[in-house]
Amino acid sequence: MTPFLEFLGKIDQVVFTENLENVRPKGSAAPVAVVDDFSLMLIIEVDVKAETARLEKEAEKLKGEITKAEAKLNNPGFVQKAPPKVVQQEKDRLASNKNLLSSVEEQLAKLKS
Repeated sequence: MTPFLEFLGKIDQVVFTENLENVRPKGSAAPVAVVDDFSLMLIIEVDVKAETARLEKEAEKLKGEITKAEAKLNNPGFVQKAPPKVVQQEKDRLASNKNLLSSVEEQLAKLKS
C-alpha cells in the first residue's frame, strides 16, 4: 500500500504510527487532518536559506512599490490632476503592498527564529 500512496500522492515517504508526535520534526507546525479513524500529517521540508533569500527579494520589491506609491500620493499635482478613481487605485495599491510586506516580514521572522 505504501508504494501506491507514495506514487499517487507524489510523496517522498509514508510513515504509519500510533502517535503523530513520534514522527513530527521538532519545531514543526505540520498541519494535521482527521479522516475517519485516521490522522494525516503533511510534513514539508523548506530550504530555509533559499526561502529567506526569496522573501528578502520580495520584501525589497514591495518596499520599492510602496515608496513609488507614497511619492505619487504625496505629490499635490498628481492628487489634484488625476481622476479620483486613479487616486483611489493608487491608495488601494499602497494599502495592499503594505499588507503584503507585513506578511512577508512575518514569514521572514518565522524562518529566522
